[in-house]
This record gives sequence, structure tokens and C-alpha cells, in this order.
Amino acid sequence: MKGYYVDKASDVVNESAAVIYTPKRSAILNKTVKRESKRKNDRYPENCVTVKTCVAEALEEVDIDNHLYAAMVLGPARSSEGVRLYYLVRWLDDSLE
Repeated sequence: MKGYYVDKASDVVNESAAVIYTPKRSAILNKTVKRESKRKNDRYPENCVTVKTCVAEALEEVDIDNHLYAAMVLGPARSSEGVRLYYLVRWLDDSLE
């Protein structure tokens, strides 16, 4: 993953399958917005992310109508503002695009 490095010997931050609530992705997929903003949102607050035990479980939870998408995330990490964040590694449901 570009820009993020994980120490495999540490268990502080992990890469996990998850479901992310993000209405902006729905707008892009439905073409109701012309393009993504210049700064791609690759950080999501903890309250928008539900970590799952495996990729299959995350993919089962996809619900486009409710803006829920499967992804691989890295985290949690604490921001400078004290918010716990997850970083997007990749979307698991790229076939939607």
C-alpha cells in the first residue's frame, strides 16, 4: 500500500476486512457527481467502519442502498485530533465500479 507501512512484528495496527459506511462512494458509482474530489478520502472514522473476521463476511454485508461497502482497512490509528481512524487499503467490491 502506498504511503503506509506496517511492522509485521507488531500487533498495534492490523490490516483487516471491514464494511465502511460512505455515502460519497454511492454518489460516484451512481454518477450523480461528476468526479471524485482531488483528495481521495482514504481515511474513515471508527464509527463508520465495522471490522469483520474475514473477506467473505465483509462481502456478505455489502448493501449499496444503505451505503455499505466492503474494503480492506488498516487500523485503528489515532489522528492528531484524537480521532481513531481506519485507512483504506483497497475496496473489495471493485466490480461495482
